[in-house]
Order: sequence, then C-alpha cells, then structure tokens
Amino acid sequence: FEGTVALVHHYVGPTAYESMTLSSAGEARLTVLSPKGESTLARASEEWPSGRFRVAVSAAGTHLKGFLGTRTAVHGHRSAETDSGKVGVLLDGSGEISVFELKVTRASTQH
Repeated sequence: FEGTVALVHHYVGPTAYESMTLSSAGEARLTVLSPKGESTLARASEEWPSGRFRVAVSAAGTHLKGFLGTRTAVHGHRSAETDSGKVGVLLDGSGEISVFELKVTRASTQH
C-alpha cells in the first residue's frame, strides 16, 4: 500500500475531527481538523512496517497518543477537551490493505 492510513476519532463532520495518521512515506502525525483549518499536534518519523502490524490511537481528555505496535509513535496535547463523536478509518492511496480487527473503547478522562 502506498499512501496514508488514518484512525479518525471525535468525528462530528467532514471539517471537524481528530486523527492519527501513518504514511508510507515514513511519517506519523496527530492532527485536529476544525472549520478554521488543520492543526498538527505532533509529528514523528516512522518506518512503514512490513507485514501485519497494529496501529492505535488513545484520546483521553487533552492527552493524545498514536501507537505503532505496542510503542508510542507520536504523542501530543490538544488545547481543550472535545465533544464525543464517531470513529473510523480513512484510507488515501493505492494498493491493498487488510483490516483484521477494529476495536473501539471509550477512554477514561482520568490519566
């Protein structure tokens, strides 16, 4: 697969959501999209793993983490808590991707 995979959370519409994105170009990002535009909260260089791998995001209060495998790949903080919203996966690119499991768990705001 060549492109990006994003785990979207707190989705309230096409111009208001948060995501953890992993690109085949070697970058992981935490972003917030609002009607005012896109804000990158954190960015890190990350190799696209070969074979089957796990991507996850945690959002508790203002604290955000993106995981690759079992380790934290990117970590950031938003300025304020956001309202609840939907979650999903956003794929942008070409090639083949297999999703083996999609799990959503409400995070506690206690950290």
